[in-house]
Amino acid sequence: MTDDLALIADLRAGRPAAARALYDAYGPGLYAFARRRTGDPQLAREIVQDVMVSVWRSAGRFDPEIATLRTWMFQIARNATIDAGRRQSRRPRLVRDERPPDELPATQGDHDADIESMFRRWLVGTALDRLGADHRAVIELVYFRHRKVAEAAEELGVAEGTVKSRCFYAMQALRSAFDELGVIDGDL
Repeated sequence: MTDDLALIADLRAGRPAAARALYDAYGPGLYAFARRRTGDPQLAREIVQDVMVSVWRSAGRFDPEIATLRTWMFQIARNATIDAGRRQSRRPRLVRDERPPDELPATQGDHDADIESMFRRWLVGTALDRLGADHRAVIELVYFRHRKVAEAAEELGVAEGTVKSRCFYAMQALRSAFDELGVIDGDL
C-alpha cells in the first residue's frame, strides 16, 4: 500500500517515471481483465491506455481510505469496458484481422511506444481542454477530422475567415497550453 501511495504522490507531482511504474505494475492485469470482458485485444489495449490516462489525470481524487489503488483502477477499467460495450452495440461491427492476437507488448520498444502514446494523448487532451468551445470545435474539424476550411465553415455555420481566424488563435492557445504543461517541441 505504501508503494501505491508513493506512486500516486509521484503521479500528482507529474513525474513521467510514475506513469511507467504504474503501467508496469498494473498494465498486464488491466489488459487481461479488459480482454476477457471485451474479447478484443485492440480494444483492450485502448481501454488500458484510457485507464492509465484517467488515473494520471485524476490522481488527486484517489482516496486510500475508500479503496486500494488496484481496486480503484479496476473499477475505472470496469466502467471503461461497459462504456466500450455500449459504444460497440450502437456501431456496425468492423471486420477484424483473424491472426492470433498479440498479448501486451512483448518488447520494451512496444511497451515504451504504448506509454509514449498514452502521454501524447493525455497532453493533447489536457491542452484541448484549456481551449474555448469555438476554438476546440475548429481544431477538431480541421486538424482531427481533416475538413477543409470551407467544409468546417459550412458545418459550423460561420464564415471561412472566421474558421481561419479561430484556427490561428486556437493554435496560439495550444502552444501556450503546451508551454504551461512543460512540453518542448520534440515531445509531441
